[in-house]
Amino acid sequence: MNRQSKDVTTAAGNLLTTPGLVALAGVFVLAAWYSQAGILLLAGLFLATAGLARLWNRLSLAGVRAERHLNGTRFFPGESIACTLQLFNRKPLPLPWVQLENDLPAGFRLEEPAGPPGAEAIRRSASLLWYRGITWKLKLVGERRGYYPIGPLKITSGDFL
Repeated sequence: MNRQSKDVTTAAGNLLTTPGLVALAGVFVLAAWYSQAGILLLAGLFLATAGLARLWNRLSLAGVRAERHLNGTRFFPGESIACTLQLFNRKPLPLPWVQLENDLPAGFRLEEPAGPPGAEAIRRSASLLWYRGITWKLKLVGERRGYYPIGPLKITSGDFL
């Protein structure tokens, strides 16, 4: 069992970056200064949505765990080895999208139909509700003799925007 993983969060668009939020806050302050109720309400709603999305983005991978299980450690060229990928969301915050990625060494390939020929990585996407998990079963084929270290799992997720 190999339990290495790398957590990555991604920002969705330009609004959630710090300069975008500062510009939006500037519009909010100017609308308040000039008593523009409609613009003030709209800028306030955008700020609240952007703040919630940024918080969601920051907390999206907290409590998320990924595991990879291989049914063996040795095989002959041309044989397949079963690989099970599991992803668990162990928090009350649902994930609208999450992607699990695992790079494959040069001597491995995915057995059809789990992936296209020549694929260099395993990529699986899903959405997970709170306290739920998902399992993917696939087969890897070793094309030639050798030592093939399989890299860490990479988990990517973010907000609902």
